Amino acid sequence: YYDDRGCVMGISKILPANARKDHWFSEMTAVRKTVQQKGVGTALKQYTVSTYGKKARRLFGNVREENTRMIKVNHRVGYEPYIRKSLFTRSPLSQEIIQQEEGDIEGFRPFRNDQQSVFELYVRRTPHDLREIEDRTPEDFTYGTVMSLQVFLRRLTGKRDKKFIIERDGKVCCYLWFEHLWSTYENLHILMDPHQAGLSQQVVDAIRHLSPGSHIISYLPDFRDVERTTLIKAGFSKKDVYIGMVLKCGG
Repeated sequence: YYDDRGCVMGISKILPANARKDHWFSEMTAVRKTVQQKGVGTALKQYTVSTYGKKARRLFGNVREENTRMIKVNHRVGYEPYIRKSLFTRSPLSQEIIQQEEGDIEGFRPFRNDQQSVFELYVRRTPHDLREIEDRTPEDFTYGTVMSLQVFLRRLTGKRDKKFIIERDGKVCCYLWFEHLWSTYENLHILMDPHQAGLSQQVVDAIRHLSPGSHIISYLPDFRDVERTTLIKAGFSKKDVYIGMVLKCGG
């Protein structure tokens, strides 16, 4: 967003959020301090809604719970809150922790065309009303066309996402996706079956083994208590609380 002199007053970044490319995620909206509360944030949000809402079925975004001003901006353009989630973070591990021996992890292996099984785990771990809003498919747990290009570009620079599962009795009981963000930062997507004995410690060992030198963040919905307990055991700390927001479009 520019003023009449061509000076940047604010920016907004929006990314594809599913394989069908009809869900989009508003990753960031930032407004210059000197023009806050003057309608710039609303104008940016209105532009993204009018531009992407024509071809999208859902627009999503996260807003810090304490940022009541931005929550109101989102309300003005049609977004509604639908989920509460917390940001967890972990710094790179010390050499002492890295060198600790891990036990065998039963059923642990790389992700290989397991999208249907991971989707079924997602269904088991997500309330029906939220599944209706998120409208996910098995293909969303692999890589769609746009997301494949992003993965390809990361591989050209030597950076790779890492995806793994833990499988027991022919059923996926844990899904770990370490999404590369930048430099040594990764975003961990995690799903766990709460009914599997001993799974939490195995996931702690897996996280320590897979990304010992990375800064890791993870956004967890409040209802995923097993995943939250496991991340805390793995050395993560709770930081900010976010409100997930959604706008249902006509695309």
